[in-house]
Amino acid sequence: MRDAHGFCVRCISNEADEAIVRISSDPTDRAMRFDGYSDGAQTEKKILRNVFEAGDAWYRTGDLMCQDENGFYFFVDRIGDTFRWKGGERRDL
Repeated sequence: MRDAHGFCVRCISNEADEAIVRISSDPTDRAMRFDGYSDGAQTEKKILRNVFEAGDAWYRTGDLMCQDENGFYFFVDRIGDTFRWKGGERRDL
């Protein structure tokens, strides 16, 4: 959901939404880098832009998460056509 300025609105406690991870614009920041997939179109589907400020980029995890009133995060569900199985990602059949 985006506000009147076009930026995303942060969830409140106990509200579930997709977990996203900031992508660094610094190419030397290896921890926050996203090189993407071999298919450029698939890469773009996983990136949100201008999320909390102009020019930022965030990776869409596909995981629906929730933060409780104590600040702890927990997994709620998987978004889309994939699911987690034994620590890996599998496609639905």
